[in-house]
Amino acid sequence: MEKTFAKGLVLLETLVAMQEPSSVTRLANMLGLYKSNVHRLLRTLVENGLVVQVADGRYMPSLRLTELGDAVWSSFDLSPLITPTLAALSTECGHPALVVAGERGGLRVLGAAGVEVSGSLPMQGSARVLADLLRRDPGEGRAVVVPMDGADTQSRHLCLVPIGELHLPAPLGFALIAADESSARALCVTACEMADRLGAVLAGNDAFIAGRTPVSA
Repeated sequence: MEKTFAKGLVLLETLVAMQEPSSVTRLANMLGLYKSNVHRLLRTLVENGLVVQVADGRYMPSLRLTELGDAVWSSFDLSPLITPTLAALSTECGHPALVVAGERGGLRVLGAAGVEVSGSLPMQGSARVLADLLRRDPGEGRAVVVPMDGADTQSRHLCLVPIGELHLPAPLGFALIAADESSARALCVTACEMADRLGAVLAGNDAFIAGRTPVSA
């Protein structure tokens, strides 16, 4: 990789990780670069809309990064990565297994081949609830049980478990569908264990590894 480009990527990743505006001097010290080099790199990032300079002269990432992440995430095809594991988990526990992916404007729900998804999707109010639940603090309790909207869902409930440690631009959750609330609650321990297994499969995939591996200068 061309060294200047690599340094620019490292600089951008450093700014994102800091979660606060930073000065040229501080960045130069952190990265072991000359201040003049850091300043040139920052100006290039600013010119390309990836970094902004705030009123006091420090720099921070721009919301353009969020836009780019959303665009990649919305077009990223999860199906080939999760379908085999979802099918195996559904067979193992005897309940339909789904992956619920949060994205701008709603939710994406993916089911394994042979798992009936049509008519079983969380809709309207539940979509908003699920999006909020996927962003819950783990300290509030990991698995949650929510009813499903729609006349054809009758009393079915979801046991939903966020999948963490993937460093994605949007929340991702694993869910099991049960016939009623009590059955869904009985599945919570199983759903948590299966969510961890699915998360491990995804974490080992090249697409996700590349998304969380720092770039070396």
